[in-house]
Formats: sequence, structure tokens, C-alpha cells
Amino acid sequence: MRYLIDGNNLMHALGMVRQGMNTHNWESAQRNLFDWLVARVLTFGEVCVVFDFENRYSEKGDYQGLEILAARPPQKADEVIQLLVKETLHPHALIVVSNDMDVRTSGKRKGVRGLRSFEFIDWVDNLPKKKAQQTQAKGAKSRSQVLSEEEDKEFWLKKFEG
Repeated sequence: MRYLIDGNNLMHALGMVRQGMNTHNWESAQRNLFDWLVARVLTFGEVCVVFDFENRYSEKGDYQGLEILAARPPQKADEVIQLLVKETLHPHALIVVSNDMDVRTSGKRKGVRGLRSFEFIDWVDNLPKKKAQQTQAKGAKSRSQVLSEEEDKEFWLKKFEG
């Protein structure tokens, strides 16, 4: 799965930024967003975060496996995301995170799943639960399986002892 995220939208939804922040605080908020994504999302697929250029992120970069892009003026992040969606070869393997309805709608027409930032945050917050449930379901053994394994173990222990 590949996640294409409007970084400005997600930072606002997470409460990491506010109007009038200075450059140092904005850059700190970006690093906090990157750390949040690396810790909670990166293990589930590729992540590309797109910013508006005037929001102080360099044109292109990488942060611990995240792909970071900045729109070149006069483009905005929404336009870059729409362009990337248009060019994708695997729309069903892409999730776009944007609060812009036009971005989500244009992606949906191509088969891309779109989430608003708060929906994405809720989804991410439930990932550990889903992962734990999947792990529990895979690792769960019936009582008869456990007994069978114990009987098997006893058989081989007796076989090699005697």
C-alpha cells in the first residue's frame, strides 16, 4: 500500500501547527509529523508527504524512509497530489489523505481510496488493535491442538529416553 498525504492538512488535524508559527516551530512540527508517520504508518507501506512550498520544506527529500515533496510555486500540494494520482499505475494500492474534496473525488474516479485527515488519524489509531487481533487470530490454537502438541512432545521424549 502507498500513502499519499497532504502534510499541511495532517499537521493541522493532529494539532501540531497553528497560525503565525515561526520557521523553527514549523520545522519542529514537521519533524514531529514525520516521526509520527514513521512510528505508526511506515510499517504498513510506502509514505509520501506533500507540502506547499511556502511552508518551508525543501523541494524533495527523505526522512527515515518517508518520501517528502514540496509543490513548486505556483502549484500547491493539492495539485501535486492530483498529478501523482493521475500518473499512478496501481490506483487500488494507493490511499490519498487530503481534506480537499476535489483531490479525493478525482482520485476516487481513478479507483484511489481517499480519506480526510481525521479519518486517517482514526484509522491509524486503530491499526495496533487490528494488528493485535490479526496476530491473536493467527497465533490462537485450539485446546485440542495444544493437547496434541503436548502429547506429541511426550511421545518423542519417551522415544529418545528409552
